[in-house]
Amino acid sequence: MGGDLFLHGTKITQLPEGLTVGGVLDLGWTQITQLPKGLTVGGSLNLRGTPITQLPKGLTVGGSLNLRGTPITQLPKGLTVGGNLNLRETPITRLPEGLTVGGDLFLHGTKITQLPKGLTVSGSLDLGWTQITQLPEGLTVGGSLNLHGTKITQLPKGLTVSGSLDLRWTQITQLPEGLTVGGSLDLRWTQITQLPKGLTVNGELNLRNTPITQLPKGLTVGGYLDLYNTQITSLPEGLTVGGDLYLAGTQITSLPKGLTVNGDLDLHDTPITQLPEGLTVNGELNLRNTPITNLPEGLAVVGNLDLRNTPIIQLPKDLTVRGGVYLNEKQIAQLPKGLTVDGTLYPEMLSILKSVSNICGPSAESEAVGRIEYLKTNGLPGEIVEYTDAEKFVQDIRERTYYGVPFTVVLYQDSNGHTIPRDFLFELDPPPKGFRVEDAPVLAEKLSAPEEAPLADMEIEMGN
Repeated sequence: MGGDLFLHGTKITQLPEGLTVGGVLDLGWTQITQLPKGLTVGGSLNLRGTPITQLPKGLTVGGSLNLRGTPITQLPKGLTVGGNLNLRETPITRLPEGLTVGGDLFLHGTKITQLPKGLTVSGSLDLGWTQITQLPEGLTVGGSLNLHGTKITQLPKGLTVSGSLDLRWTQITQLPEGLTVGGSLDLRWTQITQLPKGLTVNGELNLRNTPITQLPKGLTVGGYLDLYNTQITSLPEGLTVGGDLYLAGTQITSLPKGLTVNGDLDLHDTPITQLPEGLTVNGELNLRNTPITNLPEGLAVVGNLDLRNTPIIQLPKDLTVRGGVYLNEKQIAQLPKGLTVDGTLYPEMLSILKSVSNICGPSAESEAVGRIEYLKTNGLPGEIVEYTDAEKFVQDIRERTYYGVPFTVVLYQDSNGHTIPRDFLFELDPPPKGFRVEDAPVLAEKLSAPEEAPLADMEIEMGN
């Protein structure tokens, strides 16, 4: 037959010899104990939960083969599976030579102890929590390789994993030279002490809670690099991290020149004392609870900058922060000229904002920061209250929101187009009935009733 045959959960016990199914054959949870000789399945074959103990020789499955939860103990030689092969929850202990799997091979939690030579898995190979102790040389895995929780102690030379490699909770102490990992490499909770030279990981590299003490020169990580709670004290020159760099809980004291972090840089709770000049962080920079005393000139941070609980008392000229800056109250007495902060200073140090022209807030040429227009039952402005104190302005907006008062928010912009930070608008629930930005100052008594822009449609300007 050219289509699918669904017999799932029926009382069928046998199939006719020479049966050909062009599509899917679903025999899951039936009482089938054996399959007829010459069976050909063009699609997937589901035998999950059946009492089947063996497969016929020459069986060809064009799609996936699901044997999960069956008592099968071995597979026939020359078995070819075009899709996935699922052997989870089976008593199988070994695989036949020449086995070809076009998709993923799931052996998670089985009693398998070794793999045959020449095994080819075009998809992922899941060996997590098996009794496997070694891999055959020349093994090629087209997808990811999961060895999580196995007793494996080493990997074969020339191993190529196109996807991710999961070695968590293994006894691995070193990796082979020439190892290539196309996805992520997870080494958490292993006893690994060093990485091979020239290692390239195109995804994430996770070394959290390992005894590793140093990284090789020329290491390239395409995703994030997690070194949390390791014994790392320094990073190699030329290190490139495509994502976040987590160094919290390490003993690192300095960073190499030319370091580029394309995501977040987390250094909280480290003994770091200085940052290199020209450092660029394309995400957030977390220096909380560090002994660092100053920041390098020209520092650029695309996300937030957290300086809480540090001894820093002044910021460098030309510091650029595209997000917010987190500080302890009264930590900074004066802000330098040339400072650019596109987000919010936390806590809001409104008493010193007027000396800085590049903060996204009002400049000294205008005292008024905005107004609240309370709406009457017909939707038009009634009472109008103008503010010169930004902190009081935001506080009243939040309070009126809490009590469900209908109003419109109007922010004043200076000649450079700057307003007070607008982050708080996104926290209002429900949002105000309207929002707009006007040139400052605009006196309340001169107002007409302009068309209000809904909060959802407002345009947010970030930076200069």
